[in-house]
Amino acid sequence: QNNNTDLMRTLEVYYGSNFNLKETAQKLFLHYNSIQYRLKKISEITDLDITSSDGVFTMMVGMKLKHYSK
Repeated sequence: QNNNTDLMRTLEVYYGSNFNLKETAQKLFLHYNSIQYRLKKISEITDLDITSSDGVFTMMVGMKLKHYSK
């Protein structure tokens, strides 16, 4: 559960930072390589290219639905 929360937060900040890894790492107070690892893990779990337009759309819809379901 905690890992999923960290992964979702990482993805939200990554998208909010316009796909900028360095900025994402700074905002989350993590190492650049940690961000790369988390994004790779998200791609593996979801089986999506989270940087492609289809992947971004799918993830954004999923995040919005999760937000509204609370």
